[in-house]
Amino acid sequence: MRIGNLTINGVDYPIIFSTAVAIALEDKTGKSASEGLTEIFQKAQLKDLFWLIAEMIRAGCNYKRLMGEPHPDPISFEDLATLTAISDYGDLFAGAMEVATNGVRPEVIVEPESKNLQASPDD
Repeated sequence: MRIGNLTINGVDYPIIFSTAVAIALEDKTGKSASEGLTEIFQKAQLKDLFWLIAEMIRAGCNYKRLMGEPHPDPISFEDLATLTAISDYGDLFAGAMEVATNGVRPEVIVEPESKNLQASPDD
């Protein structure tokens, strides 16, 4: 099983592309898991990409639970999208793609830039 790690807001989440994720992908896209995965990565629509990452985290946490290993509660789709800045997309999506297709990327870290961000008149 290919297991990677995504650190989101200081919490380490295991991420895997398991059979459970493949089945959810087929259900969502109506295509084979391979075709559905290719379509999601090619279209690069945020809603689908974040859905896939949330499913992979959910499966990773469940895998760790079944193996008796410590794990956090899975992060929800909404929380994942809320805590991810545009500047994090590249690393986050590349990490998910690596785990889903070629192997494991060592670690991806997503941290909010500041809890006290203020908008400037130029924003």
